[in-house]
Amino acid sequence: MLQPAPSVRSRKKALILGSIAGFLILTVAISVIVGFSVRFVTDNANSLDNDRSRSTIGAALHDVTARMEGITRDNTFWDVAAAEVYKNNVEWMVDSWGLTTADYPLYDEALVVESDGTPIIAYADGSPMTASPAQHYGPAFTALLQKVKLSEASGKDALMVSSFAITPKGLTVVGIGAVLSTDVNLKIAHDKRRYLVLARSQTGSHITAIGTEHVVPGLRFELTETPGLISHPVTDSAGTTLGYLTWPAQNPGHMSFNRVAPYLSAALALLGLLIIGFFVFSRFLVRDINRDRLMAQHKSTHDPLSGLLNRSGIFSILDEMISTRTSNKVPALLYLDLDGFKEVNDSYGHAVGDNLIRNVSSGLLDLAPQTAHVSRLGGDEFAILLSADHARDEAGRIAAAIHRMLKEPFNIDGRVIVVGASIGIALADSPGITGAELIRQADLAMYRAKDSGRGRTSFYQTGFDDERTRLHQLEADLRQAIVADELTVAYQPLVDAKTSMWHGVEALARWHNKRTGEIVGPDIFIALAERTGLIELLGLQILRKALADSRNWPDLKISVNVSPAQFRNPAFSDHVARILAETGADPKLLILEITENSLVRKPERARQIVKALKGLGVSISLDDFGSGFSSIGYLRQFDFDRLKIDRSFISALDREANAPNVIQATVALANAFNIPVTAEGVEREEQAALLRLTGCDQFQGFLFGKPMTANEINRILRDSVIEEVSAA
Repeated sequence: MLQPAPSVRSRKKALILGSIAGFLILTVAISVIVGFSVRFVTDNANSLDNDRSRSTIGAALHDVTARMEGITRDNTFWDVAAAEVYKNNVEWMVDSWGLTTADYPLYDEALVVESDGTPIIAYADGSPMTASPAQHYGPAFTALLQKVKLSEASGKDALMVSSFAITPKGLTVVGIGAVLSTDVNLKIAHDKRRYLVLARSQTGSHITAIGTEHVVPGLRFELTETPGLISHPVTDSAGTTLGYLTWPAQNPGHMSFNRVAPYLSAALALLGLLIIGFFVFSRFLVRDINRDRLMAQHKSTHDPLSGLLNRSGIFSILDEMISTRTSNKVPALLYLDLDGFKEVNDSYGHAVGDNLIRNVSSGLLDLAPQTAHVSRLGGDEFAILLSADHARDEAGRIAAAIHRMLKEPFNIDGRVIVVGASIGIALADSPGITGAELIRQADLAMYRAKDSGRGRTSFYQTGFDDERTRLHQLEADLRQAIVADELTVAYQPLVDAKTSMWHGVEALARWHNKRTGEIVGPDIFIALAERTGLIELLGLQILRKALADSRNWPDLKISVNVSPAQFRNPAFSDHVARILAETGADPKLLILEITENSLVRKPERARQIVKALKGLGVSISLDDFGSGFSSIGYLRQFDFDRLKIDRSFISALDREANAPNVIQATVALANAFNIPVTAEGVEREEQAALLRLTGCDQFQGFLFGKPMTANEINRILRDSVIEEVSAA
C-alpha cells in the first residue's frame, strides 16, 4: 500500500490541529459571548426591577404626604373649628384634636399655633408636648409654615402643605393649614390666622405596610444609605434629605438564572452541542424572565383573595377602553357594594366573610359577558366594566341578574348567608371623561342606590353631584344645629294593649333646619349623623331633653333610642348616669331601646354595658326584633326588660296570610324568656285586634296617637286629671 507523502500528512495534521484549535477558539468565543449575554440579561432584569421599585416607593411617599394634606384640609376648612379656635376655646381644641391623638389612626400629634409658630395647644399621643414645634419637627416646621403664609400672601387661601420631618419618634409626616371658615363673611386677617398642625409618626409597621402594599418586601427607614441595599431619599419641604427608605433587591434575573444554571452547565460540558445548548439556554432564560414578569404583573393587577382584577388592573383597562371607544361601543361601569357584608363579618368572622367574597366573585364572573372585566376594588366593593352597542340596556340587564343571583342564599360552612347589593352605573358617553371620573360617577350612583333603600340599581345623573353638595351642606347645618342645641323632641304614646291606657312615651328626635326653613326627616338626619360621627352628641342631647321633660310625667315611662355607635362607647353608661343626675329624672322610668347591631360586634362588652345600665336602675328594650341575624341568641344572652317587634311584621298583617302566625310565634318566644312585647306601627283597629290575640301587651302607632310635643303631652295629662276629678 502506498503511504501518503510526508507533506500530505503534515498538511492533514495541521488541518486537524487547526480544526481543533479553531473549534476550541470558537468554543471559548461562544462561551464568552454566552457568559456576557447571560450577565447582561440577568443584570438588565435586575435593573428594571430596581427602577420599578424606586418609582413605586417615590409614588408611595407622595401618597403619604397627599393623604396628610387631605386630613389637614378636613380639619381646618371647618366652620365650627374656625369659630372655636378664633374665640380661643382651648378646651374645644384639646377635646377635638389634642385628646384624639391618643388613639386616632390618622394622626398622633396635633398642634394649634399662632402665625409666628407659637403653640396654643400641642399634644402627642393624647398628652401635652413639652418641646416647641421648631425643636420637635426641626427646620421642616418653619419651612412648611412659611410655605403656607407665602401662598396666602399671593391670594390663595385654604392651601394645605405637608412634608416629612425627623422627630424624637423618628420619621414623621406633618401637615399644616390655616383654620378657616366656609362663611365668606368671616375673613381672618393673615397676621391673625391660626394654623393647625397634624402629624403622624411613620413607625416600622407603617413603613412595612407601605412595602407590602407596593410589593417591595423588606422596606425600612434608615438615616444613612446602607451598602448593598436599594434606597430612595426622604426629604423635607426645604429639600433637605432626612434619611432613606431602603430595601433589598429582589434580583429576579438571578432567580431566573439559578433555575436554568444546570441546563447551561450541561450545554457547556457538551462542546459538540455548544451552539445548540446556547439557544436552548437562551430559550429557557427568556421564558423564565417572561414568566416572572407575567407573574409580577398578574400580582400587581389582581386581587389575591378573589382572583379578580384589583383597582390598579381595572384602571389600566378602563383608561385604554375609554381612549379607544367608538360611537357604537360605549364603556359602562357597574360599581356595586354588598349590603349586609359587615354584619356577616361581625357575626361569623372574617373566614366566613372571605368565603362569601369568593362565592360572590364566582357568581359575578358567571353573570358577566366574556368580553367584560370583573374587579374587586377592596372590601366588599366590586366593579364590572363592559363595552357594548346598547351599553345602558346591557348594564341594566347585568345589574338585574346580580340582584336575582344575590336573592338566593349562600351556604358557607353550614351557615345560610343572605346579602344584597347596591349598584351604581355610569356610562362613558360624554367627551373628555376619564377613568377616574367614570369610577367617581359610578361610586356616587352606588351611594344613591344605597341611600334609596339598598338592594337597588341607580344610573348616574348630573344632579347627583348637586345632591352630594347638598348633603355636605346638610351635614354642616346638622353640626351647627347640634352645637346650637336646636334639635327638638316629639313623643309618641305607648299604650296598654287591653285598656289603651298610656304606659309611657317614646322620645323621637326632630330637626327644623333654620338655615333653609325645612323640616328634615329623622330617616335622613339620623343616618347622616351616624355616617359623620355626630350621632353620639345628638343622642346625648335628645336623652337630656327627654329626661328633663319626663320630670313632669311621674306616672309615665320614657323610651329613648340608642344608636349602635353610642352603645359601643365604653363610657356610655357613665354618660347616662351623669345626665340622670343633671336632670334629676327617675332612672326606673327610663327605657333605653337598642338594636341587634349594637350587640353583634363585641357581645362581651355589650353585656358589661347592659349590666352597668341596669345597675343604674335603667330598663333595656330590644328594638326592631327579627330584623337581625341572631335574635334568639341575644334573647338568651342578655337580660332584656322588653322586646319591640319590628314594624315590618305589623305591616305584613295586611298582605300576608301567615303574618299572625309569625307574630304569635315571636311573642311565644319572648314569653319563654319572660319578656313583655310591644308592637310598633299599629295603625288600624283590625291590626290591634289580631295583635291582642297573639299576646302583645303594649301598642305604639298612629291608631293611639301621633308624635306630639311635650306641651301637648302636658295638656293631655292635665285634661285627663281634670276629667277624673270631675267624674269623682
